[in-house]
Amino acid sequence: MDIESKTVDKLIDKTSDLGKWLDKIFGPSITDGVGIFHDKLKYIRLEKAIDLHLDHVKSINERGIKNLRPIPPKILLPIFENATLEEDENLHELWVSLLTSARDADGDEVHKSFVSILSELTPKDAEVLAEIADRWPNAVKPMPPSSYKTQSAPYLDEKAIGFLNFESIEESLTNLARQGLIREANHLQDVLVPTRFDERLRDPLEVGKFSVQVRVGLKVCAVTSFGEGFIKAVIPPAKK
Repeated sequence: MDIESKTVDKLIDKTSDLGKWLDKIFGPSITDGVGIFHDKLKYIRLEKAIDLHLDHVKSINERGIKNLRPIPPKILLPIFENATLEEDENLHELWVSLLTSARDADGDEVHKSFVSILSELTPKDAEVLAEIADRWPNAVKPMPPSSYKTQSAPYLDEKAIGFLNFESIEESLTNLARQGLIREANHLQDVLVPTRFDERLRDPLEVGKFSVQVRVGLKVCAVTSFGEGFIKAVIPPAKK
């Protein structure tokens, strides 16, 4: 048998394995899963689907997942479609991780919105998100920023992340905030305000101190509870 014939045979075997895997992952609620995927697969490359299958099986083994559950088609189909069209390697890994999380019967439920959010992330967004996921568990209460003629009080958040390279990643941070994954850190600032004046000279005789919440931008941000759930679902544990 020549090399080309062997390659074709291997592709047929892998395609057969892929079909069996799709039957299992859909569960008994879908009786014509093959037909549905036939319509979908004509728009994607079969090699990508096979890669997804192999990477998914590897991910399950690496995470030690024992109990698997079928994934609802409204979640599985967009995951499958996006993952098999993804060209960026890092984003592909996030799709694999989301698929694995969705199949983990002992894990948290994967929100349908996770799929749409991941589909809107750029490779740069994924890179910034990975940095946030790495730093967030060890984040500490930030120091208050200095401000002219004001006294800064501590942040209200118990922990937050600051970025020295803010300008280079501002667009990605803005996109992550738009998706509800991060937010500006809450910060109080003590402001000195005149409370009594000399009626003749109009000079302040007394000054009061008031605490107001100020915006410091995403240079110092916190991960939302929704963002924590998203990170848990899409960032491979080995990369956290």
